[in-house]
Amino acid sequence: MRIEASKEFDEDDIDTFLGGLEERHGDLAGLIKRAETDMSMDPRLRDDRLIWSALLSSSPGLDGELMLGLRKEITFEDPKVLNMITGRRIELLSDVLEDPDPSIKDLAERLERDYKNTYDDVKALLDLGLISVVKSGRARTVRAEVDELHIQL
Repeated sequence: MRIEASKEFDEDDIDTFLGGLEERHGDLAGLIKRAETDMSMDPRLRDDRLIWSALLSSSPGLDGELMLGLRKEITFEDPKVLNMITGRRIELLSDVLEDPDPSIKDLAERLERDYKNTYDDVKALLDLGLISVVKSGRARTVRAEVDELHIQL
């Protein structure tokens, strides 16, 4: 059994991601310097540096232009993962894809579900990397990290 999830990144996705990197690290030069001087070599710093560098093309004549056509892919080959991807969780993921950035409360209301069950499903999908939860002050919104899901038996 194999489960594949993927997302095609468009210019808005990349702009949003770069904005998050800039918010966390200031600029690419500052991130590179911090990554090089960080003795623990925090994997998040290393990953952010690699991703940021990959997103910005360094080819002559293309300095600073975004590379489009990027695709994120997640593959699960553990059959236990299928137990985590229930019909209700697929319904939740579909709802987030159709109407992006809802709060967990909004999701529960739209899906006519109990808040705790909705929260548990958001947590499970978050653990699988299929969604992310964005915090802004006290508010938390749910964002899909994939736009396709294929299950092969």
